Amino acid sequence: MSRPRIFDKPLTATERQQRWRAKQKHPKTVIKKARSLLKQQGQTKRAARRTRIVEIAKNNVPLSTNQLYPVVYVDPPWEMNNYPTQFFSRAVPYPTLTDDELCALPVAAITTPDAILFIWTTAPKLPQCLCIITSWGFEYVTCMAWVKSRISCGWWVRNQHELLLIARKGNPPYPEPADRPPSVIHAPTRKHSQKPDEVYKIIEKMYPEFPKIELFARKARDGWDSWGNEI
Repeated sequence: MSRPRIFDKPLTATERQQRWRAKQKHPKTVIKKARSLLKQQGQTKRAARRTRIVEIAKNNVPLSTNQLYPVVYVDPPWEMNNYPTQFFSRAVPYPTLTDDELCALPVAAITTPDAILFIWTTAPKLPQCLCIITSWGFEYVTCMAWVKSRISCGWWVRNQHELLLIARKGNPPYPEPADRPPSVIHAPTRKHSQKPDEVYKIIEKMYPEFPKIELFARKARDGWDSWGNEI
């Protein structure tokens, strides 16, 4: 003879609430909710970035070759495709250019026969930056290092610096001995990709008499010409 089925006693409202609360505290439930929240936040942030990038791109203008400069300062809008998406998920908040697009800029056409180039690069982008320097008609000579106040991420080491490469075209003069800066810059980390303002003063001291232009500038500076879609 089969055993009779035993039905559970119906739960009271208080017991159902207690069971629901216990389920919400289960690790799998917490992780699922956290992933859902992160996904929603990511979608919101991506939509805001797209809107901002579209607005910035409306200010794009061709690089004019009507004037020649002996000093050029550049912070390229690098594509961060050398970072795996699972490692570097934060997209930059401005339009970027590919390495080929950067190489194609007519920087050689806006510089005097003898000129100096100052160009920022991250450590992973160093080989690409050297190729860009060559494509613009310059030759790498040395670099400076900006040591940041905050440590970042990295596969091999945790990055805490960026490089300011210095290159020459033709035979520009060396700075006067008293105007030659140390090769290391200690400055705080600020907004994403924002470089230290001290660099302007360093370049101005190295070459006070030369006209200067900043490419991909985010703000105008007295005594400099500026080109960029965020000005």
